Amino acid sequence: MQRIESHNLEKNPPVPESVHAADVEKEKETKKEVDPLVKKTRKHFRELLSDIEMINQEMIKQEKLPVVSQQEIKDIEEHATRSSQSDLFNYWATRLAPEIDILPRRIAHIVKKWGGGKKVAAGERSVFHRYIHKRTAVLRFNAEKRLEMGKLKQRSADIDKREDYPEEERRNRKTIFYNEDKDELFIYENDKKKKVTFGDIVADYEWGIKYRPDESVPRNIWRKIRKLSDITEARSKIEKIFNKELCYVLKDMGILCFDYSVEFFETEIGIDAVGFLAEKMVKSFLTRLQYNNKAPFQVESSNALEDAMLKYDFKITIPQKIRGVAIEGEDMPQDKFVAAQKRIGIQLTIAGGSGELSRKKKKIRTGRRRLGSGAKYLKFVKKPVDDIVLVSLPRKRYKKHFKQWLDNGKPSGGPEQYLTDEEKVHIFKKITQNFIDLSYEQIQQLVP
Repeated sequence: MQRIESHNLEKNPPVPESVHAADVEKEKETKKEVDPLVKKTRKHFRELLSDIEMINQEMIKQEKLPVVSQQEIKDIEEHATRSSQSDLFNYWATRLAPEIDILPRRIAHIVKKWGGGKKVAAGERSVFHRYIHKRTAVLRFNAEKRLEMGKLKQRSADIDKREDYPEEERRNRKTIFYNEDKDELFIYENDKKKKVTFGDIVADYEWGIKYRPDESVPRNIWRKIRKLSDITEARSKIEKIFNKELCYVLKDMGILCFDYSVEFFETEIGIDAVGFLAEKMVKSFLTRLQYNNKAPFQVESSNALEDAMLKYDFKITIPQKIRGVAIEGEDMPQDKFVAAQKRIGIQLTIAGGSGELSRKKKKIRTGRRRLGSGAKYLKFVKKPVDDIVLVSLPRKRYKKHFKQWLDNGKPSGGPEQYLTDEEKVHIFKKITQNFIDLSYEQIQQLVP
């Protein structure tokens, strides 16, 4: 484990109550975190919020939907409580009359027609109702995201005051302790000490495992554990809300949302969905390497649109130079470092014969073609990948490792802890072989 630094952290900057870009920029001006891992985590989270806000603005521009205000909050409430379609139509027709100059042309025509006392045909009413359903759905999703940001803001204030989680929440979290002699974090599992890392704190959330630092942990390390936990949880929840929003707004494109949770994989259907299980395990394995400062790349989730239309499961961002990996601030200035980054979409396939491999290769070609197509929906992808690569993995191992993890009581470390050293090196090499110039021995040193 990397040496756990014991320097003091700056006071945590406030988190914005909304996810609007102006608020994100304002937050950037606050005091910076000293700890580099927390600093990077916060930076990546801000980038996510900024990307979501820009995409929301595209939705607003294309659909002429409003941003959330007190009036829109009232609209959500009225939409949920009006008892009849006729009553709902009358409320919205009255409500939208002042906006008639900025409404979509067909909706404006319907509102004018109703306001002039003319009969609105059944087909027009259907068009109108589809519009207001989509409008209130987007508003509701934005309100949900704001709620999560509000929770994170409160958590940040609790961290500054060194307040623990509420008692009922503590019961669902594993308690982390600190071994000063070994400079290690550990928990108790099955009455035995087990070492955990910062990478475990982040990656284990994928498997439903959450942590809290014991009050005996030194203050700076206590803060680091809390911040990594709270930002990870907020990010995951906001990503899920955003994916639901994309699926709703773009449902005409056939984009569907699935929640591949631990509970899903425990079902008879889920445990046979080996491809999705392998994707989750590989992404978690790479995330652990990233947060333990052992991987020269950043792991990012793909959103529902990227998954469905551009055909990659997740992304990795790699800082490039002629050989090996550049280090920001050491090998090159920050601006050149960002410009030199390469973003790769990863499409996994579980070896299942030539037919499956051929199908996946066709998906890759489709994704690459769409990346360069200039399609309208690409406006909803703010950081497109530079390329998409196909990674083939053996089928039988992942189901076996997941069952082993379940049989052992879902311990920290996730099912990927049962991957052999050979499997871990294979995954790392397969995903990075065309982008990172490392020898087999160097990869072995990176992979625990």
